[in-house]
Amino acid sequence: MRDLAKFLGVEEDKEFKIGNYIERYKIIGNILMYSRNEVEWYASTADINGLINAEIIPIKTFTEDEKVIARNIDKKYKWIARDKEDDLLCIYKNKPLKEDISWIDKFHEYTLLDVFQDLFKSIQWEDSEPTLIEDIYKED
Repeated sequence: MRDLAKFLGVEEDKEFKIGNYIERYKIIGNILMYSRNEVEWYASTADINGLINAEIIPIKTFTEDEKVIARNIDKKYKWIARDKEDDLLCIYKNKPLKEDISWIDKFHEYTLLDVFQDLFKSIQWEDSEPTLIEDIYKED
């Protein structure tokens, strides 16, 4: 039997989203599970053919330390992203656009978070969108 997690390009027991659906998903024992409340999980009856071309979006997870740091970033900064070049972590006032090797704020209103380079590992260059800083701690 083919490994469903590998097929979808996700890790087993790690949450992800599929396209614009509101549910969260994860693979448990080669079974696609879904949840609307993150407490109760159900086996999905999703058509596997519909998953083949679906956008799989990993759910970012943050440590308590990262949440505290994010909560205390000056509120004028709204976005956080990691550049490809030097793996730099930056915060932005305006939503930046992804360029060849870095994220660009057209007004150049950003600052480096170089002291926290080794944190926020779920924010990666491979992300298609920057992360809204408020989303890091809003679940609290």
